[in-house]
Amino acid sequence: MGGTPVTEKHLRLAAETFPNTRLLNCYGQTEVGPTTAYPRHENYVKLMKEKLFKLSCGKTVQGAIIKIADLTTGEALGPYQEGEVCVGGAYRMNGYYNFISPDTYDSEGFTRTGDIGYYDEDEYIYIVDRCKEMLKYKSFPVSPASIEDVLSHHPAVKQSVVFGIPHEVDGDHPIALVVLKNDVKVDPTEIKKFVDDKVDDRKRLRGGVKIIKEIPLSPTGKPDRRLLKNMVLNGGL
Repeated sequence: MGGTPVTEKHLRLAAETFPNTRLLNCYGQTEVGPTTAYPRHENYVKLMKEKLFKLSCGKTVQGAIIKIADLTTGEALGPYQEGEVCVGGAYRMNGYYNFISPDTYDSEGFTRTGDIGYYDEDEYIYIVDRCKEMLKYKSFPVSPASIEDVLSHHPAVKQSVVFGIPHEVDGDHPIALVVLKNDVKVDPTEIKKFVDDKVDDRKRLRGGVKIIKEIPLSPTGKPDRRLLKNMVLNGGL
């Protein structure tokens, strides 16, 4: 399975559904090699069981180099600092056939993946979100996926999607559109408080919470954030 960062809720559900299976949360892209980071077996028993449920996808494979780059300056970041995942080494592509994109590589020749991630003190990699989905609150990057993960733990929430609505001073204010579980009623302000009590100040749902019946999907099967954002801004929701 792939296409988006896994949540703790779904990872634990998979572990409960397949109790005799070893779960491996890996990371890769076609452009940089099918697997760029994975849980190394020699470290699995010692560290990976703990880090797996912190949503780590393991360590960089031999022959690959992962750099976490500042979204503004492109400089390499240290542990626990979120930035764009850039990949160098032996397995990355030479380029796209008959297509030149100036945004494919950074100034050091690393392939820009378009993913947001970080690493910890043991050099385990964590994928947070896609660059294009990121919000900025007072110049601080905010990952919608991290807020959606918190929402997934609310007992009334079946699905959610988070994006930013423009604010003339702050940049983006996160707003959550939520689908409730069957036959459940809850006030949107209660869901907002549930999230705001659990996240950093920059991730608080200043845009509010709206209850909707269903989340429209894009042709790739992912939430159509652009459509939903336009509907909110144009008064359709």
